Amino acid sequence: MVLDRFDLIVVGCGPAGSTAARIAADRGVSVMIVDRRRSVGMPPRCAGYVPKWLRERTGFDDGAVLQEVKGIRLVSPEGSEEIDAPGFVLDRARFDKTLAIHALESGADLANAIVLRRDGEGVVLRRNGIQARFVGKVILGSDGPGSVIGRSIGQSNRTFMAAMQYEVGMRVEDAWSELHRPIEGREGHAWFVPCGRTARVGVGLPRLQAKHLKQYLNRFLRRLAAEGRIYTEGILGCTGGLVPINGRLETAQSGGV
Repeated sequence: MVLDRFDLIVVGCGPAGSTAARIAADRGVSVMIVDRRRSVGMPPRCAGYVPKWLRERTGFDDGAVLQEVKGIRLVSPEGSEEIDAPGFVLDRARFDKTLAIHALESGADLANAIVLRRDGEGVVLRRNGIQARFVGKVILGSDGPGSVIGRSIGQSNRTFMAAMQYEVGMRVEDAWSELHRPIEGREGHAWFVPCGRTARVGVGLPRLQAKHLKQYLNRFLRRLAAEGRIYTEGILGCTGGLVPINGRLETAQSGGV
């Protein structure tokens, strides 16, 4: 059954999808955003560091900013180097919701549903246990590394980094994000991102080594704790996911997709 027709269907209500929907709606295009999550921005999928110039382009409010940072400290066995890259560490849930609200204020619609597949000029989705279909002149896939829409045109990410991140209490304030590479001689990296009174600490490894994530992350935590920088008594939050590392896809467009 066709529920409605739109000029543009955006699959995925992350920052890219919401921003594209807002821009299109501002230009008079009828837009439907479809997102599988019941709560936009949850669970958070990254450490939340963004450059300062992004604020001018997206208009997120002060409430989304957890901390300002001076830049990135690169750490390797040979030493460390600080790179000036002023930015913000964001509350990703609030940031994502703000961008979604901007899209809705511009006239876009939002449906919480799971997109099962692309079907010609539309998408088949499941909403409240019922299958339905939206039709659009253009379909935009902003549905993450395992994009259903990308696969429908034969374009999908094939090489991934598996990542795991904890949120922990901070002992000492820090104005720098850190990137550590390699991890104990392995291909991969670790990060430390200050968020005011807490820090986001994570590890990324090639997907085939994902079973080692927790082991390496716990060792990295112990190292930071030994340096007196974080508390280890209790993990305040945990998240994880896949990060595409295969570079740009061969093509990002086919027909109306």
